Amino acid sequence: MATWFLLACFVLLFPRRYLSCVPTWVFIVSTIAAPLFAQTEFLDKTVAEVRIEQEGRFVRDSLITSLIVTDLGESLSMRDVRQTVDHLMGIGRFEDVQVLAEVIVGGVRLTYRLVPTHPVAQLLFQGELELPEDDIQRVVMEQFGSLPDVGREPEIQRVLAEFFQSHGFLRTQINYQITQQHDPHRSILTFFIDAGGRVPVRHVHIKGLGGIEARDFQRSLPVQTGRPFNRIELATFLEDYEQNLREREFYEARVVGVHEFIDGRQVDVTIDVNRGPRTVVVFTGDPVAESILRELVPIEQEMSVDEDLLENSALALRDYWVVRGYPDASVEHTREDHGSELVVTFEVLRGRHHIIDTVEFFGSSMLSNEDFFDLLEFKEGDSFVQVDLGNTVSQIQEIYYSRGYAFARVSVAFAAQNSKLGVNQRSVRITFTIDEGIQTVVGNVGFEGNAVFTDSDLRSIIETRQENPYLAEEVDSDQDRVRLAYLDRGYQNATVKVETTLNDDRASTNVRFVITEGFQVIIDQIIIVGNQSTSVNTIMRALTLRSGEPLGTAAILESRQRLVALGLFSTIRITDRRHGAEPLHDVIVAVEESPRTTLGYGGGLEGGMRLRPTAEGGQAEERFELAPRVFFEIGRRNLWGKNRSINLFTRVSLRTRDNFSADNSIQIDPQQSGEYGFNEYRIVGTYREPRILNTTADVSVTGIVDQAIRSSFNFKTREIFAEASTRLSPRFNVLGRYSYKHTELFDERFTAEEKLLIDRLFPQVRLSGLSVSLLLDTRDDLLDPSRGVFLVADNDLAARTLGSEVGFVKTYLQAFTYYHFPLEHRVVLAFGGRLGAAHGFRRTVTRLLADGEPVIGQDGQPIIDTVENLPASERFFAGGDTTIRGFSLDRLGDEQTITASGFPTGGNGLILLNAELRFDLFGPFGAAVFLDAGNVFPKANDLDFTRLRGSVGFGIQYQSPVGPVRVDLGFKLNRLNIGPSGRERRSVLHISLGRAF
Repeated sequence: MATWFLLACFVLLFPRRYLSCVPTWVFIVSTIAAPLFAQTEFLDKTVAEVRIEQEGRFVRDSLITSLIVTDLGESLSMRDVRQTVDHLMGIGRFEDVQVLAEVIVGGVRLTYRLVPTHPVAQLLFQGELELPEDDIQRVVMEQFGSLPDVGREPEIQRVLAEFFQSHGFLRTQINYQITQQHDPHRSILTFFIDAGGRVPVRHVHIKGLGGIEARDFQRSLPVQTGRPFNRIELATFLEDYEQNLREREFYEARVVGVHEFIDGRQVDVTIDVNRGPRTVVVFTGDPVAESILRELVPIEQEMSVDEDLLENSALALRDYWVVRGYPDASVEHTREDHGSELVVTFEVLRGRHHIIDTVEFFGSSMLSNEDFFDLLEFKEGDSFVQVDLGNTVSQIQEIYYSRGYAFARVSVAFAAQNSKLGVNQRSVRITFTIDEGIQTVVGNVGFEGNAVFTDSDLRSIIETRQENPYLAEEVDSDQDRVRLAYLDRGYQNATVKVETTLNDDRASTNVRFVITEGFQVIIDQIIIVGNQSTSVNTIMRALTLRSGEPLGTAAILESRQRLVALGLFSTIRITDRRHGAEPLHDVIVAVEESPRTTLGYGGGLEGGMRLRPTAEGGQAEERFELAPRVFFEIGRRNLWGKNRSINLFTRVSLRTRDNFSADNSIQIDPQQSGEYGFNEYRIVGTYREPRILNTTADVSVTGIVDQAIRSSFNFKTREIFAEASTRLSPRFNVLGRYSYKHTELFDERFTAEEKLLIDRLFPQVRLSGLSVSLLLDTRDDLLDPSRGVFLVADNDLAARTLGSEVGFVKTYLQAFTYYHFPLEHRVVLAFGGRLGAAHGFRRTVTRLLADGEPVIGQDGQPIIDTVENLPASERFFAGGDTTIRGFSLDRLGDEQTITASGFPTGGNGLILLNAELRFDLFGPFGAAVFLDAGNVFPKANDLDFTRLRGSVGFGIQYQSPVGPVRVDLGFKLNRLNIGPSGRERRSVLHISLGRAF
C-alpha cells in the first residue's frame, strides 16, 4: 500500500505533460511499477502471446518487435519485462510503456501499450498580434530553438509577455494550445495572442540639455507625449545618440532613459544626457610612429578613456620598447580635467638601448656550448630582450627533464655596463648557470589490481622501461594508455593511478600502476533509429559494435568513422543506455539522413598555351587561349535502402575552331580560324554498388561519352567499364577494371607522311582490356595536401582475344610526397615522380583501297602492313600545367616525338619529375616556386634520364572555396630548334584550378 500511495502522490504532484517531457521521471514511474508487477501471480508462467499496441492499434514494426525479449514459450520473468521496457524507452519514441498481463489458455498474454511522444513539429501564432510575426518567431527561436520541446509552453508564454511589454503592450493576453496528431506522431503548438493597445506617453522629461539643443533632441525622439510608447525604439535611439557623442570624442558620454508606468495606463519617460568633456590625447617624450600609436593605444577605436584601457595602453607602449632592447623603458599616463576638455597624456621614455655583448654557460657536463647556442633565440650583437632569457631557461630545463634529470635547475643572470658604442647604449653580459643534479632512471615497473590484462600485456602498452631515464610526462601518458586499454575492453569505470617511489640516492624511481578495474559493460541490444530510407543491414554492416561483446571506446569511434564514410547521414550519434544495476547496456545509434539527391553546377575559365595550325602552311604555333567551361552534376544515393548510388556528370568547354582541308590533315585558311565553335564535352554516368555480395569489394559501372581537343588531334570516345575495388588497409587500395572503348580521331594536325601507320590504319579504333591498379594514400588533404605520400601503380592490358582491334601492355607509376615544415606560416615541400612504359603487340593488316578492296603488290599478292605501336589515344603526352610547366599542352619532347610541322606524336615512354616549394603569403593567397623535368620517348627501351628537359618557374595561388586557383609561369632551361618556328619560346603561362600534383 505504501508503494501505491507514493506513486499516487507522485502523479498528482507532477501532471502528465511534465512527465512526458522529462524521461528520468518516466523511468522512475517504470521502476516503481516493476515491483508491483513482480508481486502478481503471472510470474514463471509460460508466455503464450505477446501483443504490442499503440493508440488502440497493433504494432508490427520490425524495430519494435526486435526489442521484445519476453519470448513465446519461455517462462515469464520480471528481468525480461524490465529489459524490454528499457529497450523500448531507449529509442526515444515513447513517453511511457505500460505492461499488462492476463491468463489465457496455454499461459500468459503480455500486452505492451506504447504511449508515443508527440514532439512539436509546428509553431503557430494567431490573434491580434500587432507586431510582425517574424519578430515574434525570432524571439522564441533565439531562446528555445525553432521547434521547442513540449513542456516549455509556460516559459515561452512568459518570454512573449516580456517581449510585448517592451514594445509598450501592457495588457497583452497570451494563451496556448497543444494539438496532437498521429501517423506521424507530432504536436502543433499554437499561441493565441491578443496584444491589446500600447500605453501612451504622459510626459517626457530631458536632463542635461538646454535651449535649442534640448528642443532638437526632443523632436527627434521616437517617444512623444500622447503617442504610443515603445521601449525598444527608445533604447535603440539613445544608444545611437550616445555612440554619436563618442564619435565626436566625448568618450565619457552617458545617455540613460528611464520609464515609469502610471496605473498601467500611461508612462512617464525621463532621459538623462551627460555629454562629459571632449577628450584630447597627447604623447610626450620619445616619439613613436602614428600607426603604432593607433594600434597600441586604441582610445579612438574603443571610444573610451576607461582607466583599465589607459593602463593597458601604457603597458603596451612600454612593451613595444622593451622587446626592442630598451628594458628600462617607462610609460606614465595622466588625466587632467579642464572643464570642457579631458587631456590624457602619455609620457614615453625609452631609456638606453641594451645590446648583448657576451653569453656564457656554466655547470653543464651533458651539453656543449654549441648545443646551448643552438637553443638561443638571440645572439651576441642582438638587442637585449629579457623575456627571451626565460624562454631559453625553459628550453634548457626541458632538455634536462627529457633525459631524466628530474632535479636539474637552470638560472640566468645578466649585468649591464656602459657600452663603447655610445652614451645611449649599454652592453649586457648574460650568464646561464646549470645545476644538473643526478640523472634519475626508472627502477622497477609494477602493476597492482590487474586481472583482465597480464603484467606482460600492460608492459607492451606502456613506454616506460626499466633503466630508461625517468620522464614524468611519459609516465602520465602511460597512465592514459592503460586507462584507454580498459575502456576499449568495456571497463568504463576503470581507474588507473600511478605511484612513484624515489630511492634514497635519487638515482632511480620505482613506478607502480594501481588499477581498479570495475565491471565490464557488455552490449545487449543495438538499436538503430532515425533511418528512413537506409536499411538496418547497411548500418549494421558498418558498425564494429556487436551484441554480446564489450562496449569499447575504440569500437565506438571506429563505428562512427565508418558511418561517416558511407556519406549517407548528416548527423550520427552513438550513445549507450544502462539496464538498472546490470552491466548490460543498449547501444542506440541515432542517425539523420542527408538528402538523397545531390545537385552541383558551376563554371569558370581555363587558360594556357595551345598549339594551333595557324602559322604559314598549317605549321604549329603556340597561342595563349582562354576556354569557358561549365558543368552540371546530379546524383542519387542510398538506392533501395542500401548505400548504392547513381551519378551523372556533364561538362562543356567552348574552344576555338580550326578549319581543315578535305583530307582532314592540315589547315588551309588560318584567317578563318579562331572562332568559338568546337565544343569539348564530357558525359559520365556511374552506378556504384558497395560491398557487393557481402564482400569487402565495391563495384562500379561507368559509361563515358567524351569529345576533346589535344594538341595534335581531336577525338571522340565512347567507353564503358566495370571496376571493382577493395581496401586492404585504411590507406591501401587495390582496383581491377575491364573496359570497352571506341575512339575516333579527327582534325589531325599531321601530314600523311607524319602520321604513324597505326593511326592511318585505325583512325577509329576499338579497344578492350583489363587493368589493375594499386594505391597507397596517406595524404592529409586530397585537394591541397601538406604531408603524406601518394603512390599509384597502373597496369593495362589490351588484347585481341578480349575483343580489341590492337593489343598492348602499359605501365604507369606515380609517386608523390609532401613535407610540412614546422614553421609559423604554412610551408610545404612537394616532390613528384612519374614513369610510363608501353609496348604494342605486333599485328598484320591488309592494306586497303578507298573502296575497301585490297592493294595488290607487284607479286600479285595483297600488300600486308605490320603495326606494333599504340594508337594515338593511348600514347604518352606531356607538357602543361600538371606535368612540365615550361611547356604548353603536350609540347614536351624532342626531334623524335615532334613532327617537322611542330606537332607532338606522343610516345611509348615517359619520365616526369617535379619539385615545388609552396608557402602562404597573406590571407587566402599563397605562392610557389618549382623545378620540373621530363621527356617523352618513342619507345619504352628509349627511356633515358640524361635526355630530360627541364623548366623552372613560380606561381601564385588563391585558396577559393572549391580549391586552389593557380597561375604559374614556367621557363624552359634548354630551348631547342624544333618545328618550323625555330627556337622554342622561353616561357609559358598557365591558369588552372587545383594543385599541379
